Amino acid sequence: MSTSETASAMETNIPPIFGDTAQKLIECNQKLSELGIDDTIKIPRLVVIGDQSTGKSSLIEGISGFAIPKSAGTCTRCSLAINLSDSKDAEIPWKCTAYIEEKYSYNPQEKSITSTNPLGPWQLRMESQTSLIKVTQDRNELCQLIEGAQKLILNPERESNSLADISTLKNDAERFSPNTIRLDICASGWPNLSFVDSPGVISTAGRGQPRFSVTLVENIATEHAKDPNNIILLTLPMTHDFDNSRSFGIVETHNTHARTIAVFTKVDLARQEERDNCLSKYFQADGEEEFGYGQHTVMLGSGDENKFFQQQPWCSLAGDIQSRLGMRNLVERIREILFEQTRKGLPENLRSIRYRLTQVYRLLQTLPAPPNATELPYKLQQQFSEFEKGVQLMFQAGSVSRSKLKSLMVDFARTIEETKPTSSFIAEDEATELEEATKQLSEVSSYEVGNDVKRDEAIGAQAAGKKVKAKLRAHDFELNEIYGVNSDKCHSDTPGLIEPQAIDEMYKMSVQHWSRALDTFIQQVCQLVRHKARERVSTTFGNQKHLPLYQSVLSATDKCVDETFKEEEVFLKRKCKAEKETPFTLDETSFNKYEQKAVKESRQARVEARLKVENTAQEATFVGRKGKPKPMDEGSLSVDEWDLEIQMFAKVTAHYVLASKRLIDSICQDILTSLIPRLQRELVRFVTCRIGLDDTDVERKSATVAELMCEDHEREAKRQRLLREQKSLEEGYRHICRVLGSVSTDSDAGFEVLGLEEAMDLDVLMQNTNENLGASTPTASPKKRKTYNDGNGSDASESPTKKNRRSATIDLDGVEDYSTSTRTRLTTCNKSKTPGCGA
Repeated sequence: MSTSETASAMETNIPPIFGDTAQKLIECNQKLSELGIDDTIKIPRLVVIGDQSTGKSSLIEGISGFAIPKSAGTCTRCSLAINLSDSKDAEIPWKCTAYIEEKYSYNPQEKSITSTNPLGPWQLRMESQTSLIKVTQDRNELCQLIEGAQKLILNPERESNSLADISTLKNDAERFSPNTIRLDICASGWPNLSFVDSPGVISTAGRGQPRFSVTLVENIATEHAKDPNNIILLTLPMTHDFDNSRSFGIVETHNTHARTIAVFTKVDLARQEERDNCLSKYFQADGEEEFGYGQHTVMLGSGDENKFFQQQPWCSLAGDIQSRLGMRNLVERIREILFEQTRKGLPENLRSIRYRLTQVYRLLQTLPAPPNATELPYKLQQQFSEFEKGVQLMFQAGSVSRSKLKSLMVDFARTIEETKPTSSFIAEDEATELEEATKQLSEVSSYEVGNDVKRDEAIGAQAAGKKVKAKLRAHDFELNEIYGVNSDKCHSDTPGLIEPQAIDEMYKMSVQHWSRALDTFIQQVCQLVRHKARERVSTTFGNQKHLPLYQSVLSATDKCVDETFKEEEVFLKRKCKAEKETPFTLDETSFNKYEQKAVKESRQARVEARLKVENTAQEATFVGRKGKPKPMDEGSLSVDEWDLEIQMFAKVTAHYVLASKRLIDSICQDILTSLIPRLQRELVRFVTCRIGLDDTDVERKSATVAELMCEDHEREAKRQRLLREQKSLEEGYRHICRVLGSVSTDSDAGFEVLGLEEAMDLDVLMQNTNENLGASTPTASPKKRKTYNDGNGSDASESPTKKNRRSATIDLDGVEDYSTSTRTRLTTCNKSKTPGCGA
């Protein structure tokens, strides 16, 4: 039968069955599919699956009304998606728009099929590519158009998508492909219907075909069958044993009976035994009901199907079986299923789109578009002005950063104060006497010794802990050491004099650790200032972390902080060196006060040390005797021969206290009044100079700005994908709302607009999303957004392509990736388990 004859037959024998409501709902499916949002919503789709030579192509001709190529099995080597619709243009009676949809890329090095690589050399793309092949109004070109498109698909390494170049393609690179030819056909009076013809499943590879071809074709059909949105039209020839059908095996293996319509073909060629066996098994009241959407039988060929089924035994079958005979009843059943699934799914799809739209709005807020070229200088000027204001607020009185800086200063002061010079106040001969006496006392009862040991260990552990905590050790002067320093510096023959140079020497010995304490303090302050400066960079430029500008400003900020501290450090260390090497003060009043206090404390400590030595030695002489000696007190001690050294230690301690206070105040004051103000004055100027924004040459400066604001390609591509998805989702949202509103009043539809009250103006939806995110600057209203800039100076609009339903997921902090597998996690989804699409 010719194409025109087939179309004419279909138009005559298979008129539209439902009213306006069904037409609108099924048409809505096609519209949503064209928008490419079928990874977000559930669109029921008809998929034809069958073994090779089971009448699949003829069945499609009967449904679609036009002929497809059958010679040498060429029509079975890739999937063919056909979208039929009623033409709205009276001046164009018939039109076909052909695309090739490539969801899979080609890797010629991969020739094996495994569980993780079910399609051999065909690998799933990150994003589907759809190319327009041709638009024609000539029905006679259709077969040639399909053959040419298939030739392009089977040669994935071709240089172009032009049909004019297919003559240069000699041998096909592959025998089969999982990619798809899509035909959007509209004609006056045709029903709205969409379906996919998958390659016929084969049992053996032909001559010259790779061995994995059998598995590849079966896996292609399996991919279609496993999709829960697909309604399976399974072709089973009545002339064959159904149990040996590989296509039937796919349905069995993956348990998709509930979504399957069994269509028994070649009924006119079947023997009476084969026919009777099929009728008794699948069509009688007591027969098997294996398929959720029922069983049908059709006569495919050049004869009159109506006359054929009016003969025996068909005309005597029960009425319910009569409704399963013939192409007209099959198409009616298909459209009835599509209508029902669409009716149930639209409210749920509306909720799913709203859910995904909220995600897209949030993602787009994390991917703000860069300003255009004319706005860049003004935008940067605003940002650096804001940056400078933020820098001026760093370490202001009452701020958190000022409190942290003060805390570091307190720690620095405590370190210096806690490491002032110390002394044991025991001379060498006294230490020897104490050691000998302690040995004699070791013969005392183990209980007493044990207590003493535990006490001494506890005291030692406590002292060690203090030293570890302080990190820096104070200089511990021994009395003999002080005597030796005084003797070495003494130039007088008069004994008992304190040599001023000896005091200076002891002072220098007591402050050697100041350099290390100052280094640690400067490093801590530098880290704090760098951290706060980085916070200002993040606050001002944080939404541009993807641009070279952010990293350049951050790097220049670190450089400015480091160089400023390096220069100021020299000055601070010079102060410290002066305090260490030149003991000096004019504040005699404070010095005398500190000295008197130190003399009093040191003499008291000396008395306690002498009493310990004397009493321990006296106790040692009573070991083995009865009774205990009377402890000595301060009044029983003789004149201290080391009092001069005690006075010298007190002078050093007094000067240490006075000088340390002066050093601490001077260092901290310089940081607050010199270092930080200098950094605040110079930071922004340093950064702009460092990254080249102070260039007086206009061209060079423009080039620098363009380089700093250059958008990352992947980020820009991600934003453009989101903008296209946003546009498609919003259009789909409005389309569903229009359809729901238009069919809700149809009394014959039996359609309840579930969830229609949830339909919300998209401006309100976006506003609510922004409020939930705490967005300070809402994105432009989607109703006002007509086109989207593609970053190349042109406006990007949505093509009629369908996106890969397994498109690359979007991984951003706090946002869940959304793909086909996550649909089931939508809390708003309809939970009813009805057979068919999405069940």
